[in-house]
Amino acid sequence: MELVRRTNPKARVIYDAEALWYRREQLRRRLGFSSSYPRFESAKAEFSIIESADYVISVSDAEKELISQKLGRSSRVILLGHPHAANPTRTPFEERQDLLFLGGSKSSPGPNDDAAIHFARTVFPRIQHKIPGIRFIIARSNVPQSVKRLASDSVLVIGYVEDLKQLYESARVFVAPIRFGSGTMWKVTEARSYALPCVLSTVAAEGGNHRWRRSAHRE
Repeated sequence: MELVRRTNPKARVIYDAEALWYRREQLRRRLGFSSSYPRFESAKAEFSIIESADYVISVSDAEKELISQKLGRSSRVILLGHPHAANPTRTPFEERQDLLFLGGSKSSPGPNDDAAIHFARTVFPRIQHKIPGIRFIIARSNVPQSVKRLASDSVLVIGYVEDLKQLYESARVFVAPIRFGSGTMWKVTEARSYALPCVLSTVAAEGGNHRWRRSAHRE
């Protein structure tokens, strides 16, 4: 930053806050996992970078508010999400079945690994008790062994899928039981673009609070 300021004194520096990483790391540690990014374990470390910029781009309403409070100037924080084309599925609800969860991972344990395991072991059995025959479908890239071991007649771990449209057409409910994370939950906003009912954790709901254009939203 010192080099940029010295060599380009008239430049405006924009920090792209794809996610507030310290929030993710705090939630991660509360669940007993070791830190994946020790540099950003504290808000102070992350905000020392953010505060040095002229403007900050945030991807969610919740994080925009947090950053604005820290900086004391909301005019420096710009909300910039991502678009989805509305593409509602057409299969009647009564002809659908199963619960769907999507999520890849570059390293393990990650938020999606933890979510799939937690849901399959602690939540899904209670749903099965109420709705016999229901299945939990996990579609994702880079499936770790911890998730592969969940596979059974009622838990389908199908790995990477090129075209997700058929999964969205056949699923009854999209679930996102994310317990730690930050930024925007692309999986949630995409499921909403297909008009699929979503049942979310608090973390996923905050990350899926996307501002839709009126023309793209469909009840």
